[in-house]
Parts: sequence; C-alpha cells; structure tokens
Amino acid sequence: MLAVVWLSVTASMAAEETWRVLRIDNLELVSNRSQRDLEQIHRDVYYFNRTMEFLFGQKYARSSEPISGLLLRNERDLREFVGDRAATLLGAYVGVPGFEIFLARGGSGQSEVQHTLFHELTHRNLNPGNPPLWFNEGIAELFETAKIRRRDVQIGAPNKNWVWYHTKAIRLYKIGWDEFFSVTSDSERYRNPDKSTDFYGMAWLLAHYCWFGKSELREKYLQLSLRPNVDDQVFEEVFGFGFKHMETLLAGYVSSLNYRPIEISLDRLDALPKPDVRMAEPALWKNYHARAYLVGDNKERARNLATAIPQGDPHRLMAVETLWALSGSEEDEKGRAAYQEEAHQLNSTNPLLRTVLIDQRLKDFRNSHPEVDQPSLPPELAGEMIAELVPALRLYRKNPHAVALAIQVMDLANAAVPEQLMHIFSVWETSYAESAKETAAALQRIRARQAPVSPPEVEA
Repeated sequence: MLAVVWLSVTASMAAEETWRVLRIDNLELVSNRSQRDLEQIHRDVYYFNRTMEFLFGQKYARSSEPISGLLLRNERDLREFVGDRAATLLGAYVGVPGFEIFLARGGSGQSEVQHTLFHELTHRNLNPGNPPLWFNEGIAELFETAKIRRRDVQIGAPNKNWVWYHTKAIRLYKIGWDEFFSVTSDSERYRNPDKSTDFYGMAWLLAHYCWFGKSELREKYLQLSLRPNVDDQVFEEVFGFGFKHMETLLAGYVSSLNYRPIEISLDRLDALPKPDVRMAEPALWKNYHARAYLVGDNKERARNLATAIPQGDPHRLMAVETLWALSGSEEDEKGRAAYQEEAHQLNSTNPLLRTVLIDQRLKDFRNSHPEVDQPSLPPELAGEMIAELVPALRLYRKNPHAVALAIQVMDLANAAVPEQLMHIFSVWETSYAESAKETAAALQRIRARQAPVSPPEVEA
C-alpha cells in the first residue's frame, strides 16, 4: 500500500541512540523514545486491546506472532527510513506478508501516536479471522479515534476528516458498492493513493453507521464480513435491503452526524500490569533497522545490519529471514538456498518463506512424474504440505499465491476439502477465473468432487 523510499543513515548515529524495547500483549516495539513515553504507550495499548476484546470477543484474536514495530521520536528519525514521506506520515505497515514492519513516529501530541498504534493494531489483531478489506479498513478507521483517559476509554468519536470528506469534498473517484466490496490488497483502488480515498471514506462511514449510528445493524455488519463475496443480493439477504437504500441512509446519517461517543469504565476491564520496558539488545534493534531498510529497498544497509548478527544469537532467525529475502531479490540462488535451510532449522514460520518452500516441493513432485499431467499426490504428503502452508493461509486475503498452492495440493491429492479451507478458496475464485486459468480449473475439479449437501429432513 505504501511506496517506501530510503535515505541512508550512518552506523555511528544508530549506535549513539538509546534503544528500548516495549512488549505488551503481541506487540513488540523497538524505540528511541523515553522510558516515560513507552510506559504511557504500554497503558494506552493495554486498555485499547482490552476494550476491543470487550467489544469483539473472540473475533479480536491476538496473533501468536508478535507485531514488530519501530517507533521513532520524530519526523527526522522516520525520514531515515521512508524519506520525504515522513513529512505527512505518522505510521503504517510496510512490506509484504511475512516481512511487514510497523513504522511510526511521534507527532505534535500523544493522541497522534495513539491513533497510529490503534489503527495498525486493529488491522493485525483482526487478521486471524481474515476479514475482507472493506471491513478491516473500516474498523481500523473507526477505532483509531479511541481515547484512553484517566478513568475510561472513549470509543466511537466521529473522524472529523471523513465527516468533512463526505459533506464538503468533491469525490472525484467515487466508488460503487460492487467495486467497494470487491477491493483487495492488489486493487488499484487500494494501492493508488488518489483513488483509494473514496474506498477508505466509505469503509469508515459504513462501519460508523452500523456500529454507532444504528447499532442493531452491528451484528449484520459482522455477518456480512464472513461472506466470501458480496453483491447486492447477498447484501439484501443479510441486511434486509439493498445497496441503494443503504446509500440513502448513509447520506442522511453523515449530513446530520451528531454522535456522542460511548465510554467504557476502566473498572470493567482487566487491571493494568506492570510495563515491560527494557534496554534493547544491539542484535534486536539492528534486526528491526534491517527489516525497515529491507522494505525500504535499501539492500546494502539491510544486508550489513543482518549479516552482523552471528549464528547462535537468539535474534538470528529474524536476520536470516531478512537475508533470505535479500538473496531472492538479488537472484543469489546458492545464498537463498542456504538461508532457506537455516531458517527452516530455526523453525521459521514466515508465511512467504513457507509459500516458496511448498511451491518448490510441488514443482519437484510434478517433475518426478513427467509422464502424467495430473500425478496423484499421496494423502500423507498432501497433509504435510497443507500443514506447512498454514502460516501463509492465515493471511489468505493478502496471499493469493498460497491459496493457489493449497488448491493445487488438494486437487492432486484428489481429496475432499474441509469447509474452512473451501471458504478460503472461494474468496479468490473470481480472481483466479480471470487471471489464473489452471488454478480456476483445479478449483472446479475440487468442487465437482465435493459431497453434495443434503437438504434438511422435514417431518411429515
């Protein structure tokens, strides 16, 4: 989503900084901010997560893998990693699945740091359920305005920027409902900053209306997010009315928006634990810097920092994954194979690395049976491959390649597909039909083999 450029930073500058690490729930933040600042962020993040669990229950399921973040003091420090974008950027996740890092900086007030953190935490902690992009962005825009106050958490304050946009701005790239619900991480509507504004604005408005404007629609909004594809018919099945009527409702809502945010007392949430803030080991902050330079395409800086972390170091795995990614971009096949094997030995669960491994295993299997177009994959081998793909399939809305590999595995195994996996396949079915004919054909064969669902028996 974010085009990142780099600006070189000297090693001496980084070495002179004091780097601390904050760990709270599944968030690990490496920062050059003060102990006091990080203790305040600990409190904010803790109560925000408890509030979201209070609202969402199991749907706000924190990932078992930490969210890696680099929190910097100011615009100048962020500029070292993202260049001129630092002037307008408070924070974002950058990189591809498996190599993302959360970059953020302090702003003119503490609330800016809060909003950035809350937005990105919502993205990541809703991802285990893999909601569609319209839901994920809408909820993140909705809850980034949360305020952690002395005695309570305030939720649902209207986003003033989006209210202005819907009531005053000229919407040059107005998005239709069918396109809105079909936007993916690869869509120009998402990746192009000029054309993505209307998508984000509509995502926020729909979320705010369903959650706080007409709260009886909240459950329907959540139900809609579970559908693999949404059109006017599906929308009407869930909400009881179609796109056109919702358009009218939203226009009236935002034009007279005067919503009082809800307040959740801290007494209703779990007690605040002692903050875990400590000095970051050099290998840890170097890893975070290397990852930031990797996604910023400063390969030399990334390589130098990652290579400096020796074998046997507790932080070696992150360095190896970074070096593996670098070797792929530089077409260093020997180095890539070596880092891939080392990462495997260190029990890497990196989704991109797992996807590449299974891709190669499938190619090797097909090459070992050149006389057959559709060689039969033994069930035990198919099971191993699907198990290896699980970390990548958890991010299936961002990783169509992993989904395509899973389809190929189940097709060659000639096996019935569990309902949960079939749902994942359905999300990308339309896209494969347009751009990946072989995968689409494999999915059609799988559907033909699936046992038909019997209609419920009716008593006479």
